[in-house]
Amino acid sequence: MYDAKAILEGKTPYLEVFDHKGLYHIGVNILGLLINEAFGVFILEIIFQAITIFIVFEILHMTEMSIIEKAVAIGFFVVLRLVIGGGNAIGTWLLPFVAAYLYFYCRALKESKDSYFIVGSVFLGVEIALSLNSRLLDAVYSYGGLIWFLLYAIKNHKMKVFWMNALIAFGSFAIVTGVFAAVAASGGYFAEMAEAALLENFIYIGRTENFPLDQVFFRIGSGLLVLIAILFERLEKRWGANIVIKNLLLTLMLSIFVPCIFLGRYLSYLTAGLPIFAVWFGYFFHAIPKGKIAVASKLIPLSIFAVGTILLSSLTPTLYYTTGVGDFSYAKNKQDETILLTTIPEEDRDGEKVFAIDCSCAVYLALDVTAEQRFYANQSWWALDNENVLKETITFIKEKSPKWLIVAKDEESLTNYGDALLSYELVSEEASRFYIYRLKAN
Repeated sequence: MYDAKAILEGKTPYLEVFDHKGLYHIGVNILGLLINEAFGVFILEIIFQAITIFIVFEILHMTEMSIIEKAVAIGFFVVLRLVIGGGNAIGTWLLPFVAAYLYFYCRALKESKDSYFIVGSVFLGVEIALSLNSRLLDAVYSYGGLIWFLLYAIKNHKMKVFWMNALIAFGSFAIVTGVFAAVAASGGYFAEMAEAALLENFIYIGRTENFPLDQVFFRIGSGLLVLIAILFERLEKRWGANIVIKNLLLTLMLSIFVPCIFLGRYLSYLTAGLPIFAVWFGYFFHAIPKGKIAVASKLIPLSIFAVGTILLSSLTPTLYYTTGVGDFSYAKNKQDETILLTTIPEEDRDGEKVFAIDCSCAVYLALDVTAEQRFYANQSWWALDNENVLKETITFIKEKSPKWLIVAKDEESLTNYGDALLSYELVSEEASRFYIYRLKAN
């Protein structure tokens, strides 16, 4: 949201407002702000999610599930979206593309028409391209489709069909990527975008210096869902003609959760995979044995699935925003915003007079300020992947001497910027997440 606001005010991406992701999700936020500053992005979220739920419903309908099974699968989609969001909507903008390629692949299998694969491969290529121009790891939801297609083609002697679809997927990928590359090149920031969105994003998603409990849970939960996917594959005997769709879903689940064991960091990373999870859960529910069978055959896989999902959902909105995880909650956020607005006078709220160190960019949005330095927030975090961050930020503070500094209450922040803070006096330490400094009078 901050990036979109800054770009609309004339800032150049990466050169004047930095992020270690691509342009796509920023572009969606720009569109949202143009629709309506307060509700535009939310309106787009509703549209993207509504389209996705409709497509998921069509997949479930195609596979002849009962209305109860459809309701359970859609309900699972909605609940998991609420649980894993954490305010992060990036994956939302990929949902319709993941759902669309899954739909056309399932339809091709259901109706034995290879022509539907072609349409699905177009959406698959688009999803990978948008991921590389947004958040790199989200390409995981489509690369699994290519892995499945290769295995399917080998088994059914359809390598010609596979290569044709691979070329189509690459073609749609190249077109979308070319559009973003052209936009970046015309703006003079292609090299900076490529470095941030590809190199730094790749390092970021795999970085494991810090291993908080929620990330441990994320990995354990991913491992359990890999186990339940394999167990489910072994136990299920009821799908009959839909067996090939089951194999598609199994391959996708494994291609998603195996990397999550090694790379998974935040629950919001799972957002773009919700169409796959919902359809798989519908099949899972559909496959629960009916009639007189051993109770254990029902309880064991369901128990493992429940535990895996609970661990994956360790950062629910309730825990994260109310009780506080990582020293953050809505109550503290509101308190900090009030302190910020009462401490920094209105006449000083502009980019030349206010700068934040290692804070969320929410402080700028609260003050309605756009920073004059491109590394505007989370500097110590970004510096782990970009050696220019600390040097540029310290130089900016010393040369521009903004009147107000908002500094995160973090030992690393005070250490990294201690010399720059010598010219400032502490004005307020009442906020839960940051100190407020003012430039000393000459």
